[in-house]
Amino acid sequence: MKGTMPTYIDTHVHTSNSRDCFVDLEEYLVHIRSYDLPIDGFVVTDHGAIAEMDYFRLSKEYGILIFPGVEAYTSGGHIIVLGIDKYLWENSGNLDKQYINSRQLIERVAGLGGVVSICHPFDPPRRFFGLDDLLDCVAIIEGKNGANMKGADSLAEEYKKKH
Repeated sequence: MKGTMPTYIDTHVHTSNSRDCFVDLEEYLVHIRSYDLPIDGFVVTDHGAIAEMDYFRLSKEYGILIFPGVEAYTSGGHIIVLGIDKYLWENSGNLDKQYINSRQLIERVAGLGGVVSICHPFDPPRRFFGLDDLLDCVAIIEGKNGANMKGADSLAEEYKKKH
């Protein structure tokens, strides 16, 4: 549409519920608003579990879209799961099992109405293995990640353009 601004949704945000983040969700929201950052929303993707929080209330209070998600550990690497809630995640038969087969997780999430994002696919310490074999069932490939080593974001962007 002419005259509309793009919407920016960060699909990979951790909170203090993950071992690699020390900021709780409300601190993050205050920071976004204090600095008037151009973020319309984000997905909370803590490691291994969907955080227990009132997403709707916080979204309304801060005027930022907030969605539940999870960063799962799979046989190929880390996968962000979007579009399913805490109940489905915990009650859909071992989705939260460490190092579940990547394709199995993706297909089961799709069956529940969710989608996945391959995260930090070319970052050397966290590289994703077997990506070429999953292109038929992956919705998103992460292109930028603030924790990536130099050059990893560029490799991801080049890969996305080729495929």
